[in-house]
Amino acid sequence: MMSLFKGLGAAAIVLAAITWGGQAKADCEDPKNAFDDVYCYSKLYIEADGDLNKAYGELTKLLSKDEKATLKKGELAWMRARNGKCSKQEGDDNFVDLDCAVEETRHRIAFLEERTQECKASKCQSSKLGD
Repeated sequence: MMSLFKGLGAAAIVLAAITWGGQAKADCEDPKNAFDDVYCYSKLYIEADGDLNKAYGELTKLLSKDEKATLKKGELAWMRARNGKCSKQEGDDNFVDLDCAVEETRHRIAFLEERTQECKASKCQSSKLGD
């Protein structure tokens, strides 16, 4: 599990599912304690991240070189915004709200899938790729 969050630094990593309700919780089968919650949310995040990578890859197949560069800039900006919204650092500890991360990732998947449908239906709208 620690290897998933190498980028958070060498400090102790604490995963926190701050929101106890929500969609991610509904997808888990009867967690018994906070450790079960973290495990469950981690699985959901890994699944959502895989779906995100798939959606991103599908969209890039339809884009020109310049459009891919625009999409990449948008993706990096989205990652910074997600990280700012769903994580925080206190001293040497890093906290990640996995429910937030799952929700934000699912929203991004929907965004990428919408762009893919636009590209397939007509012409890709380059102006939206940087969002």
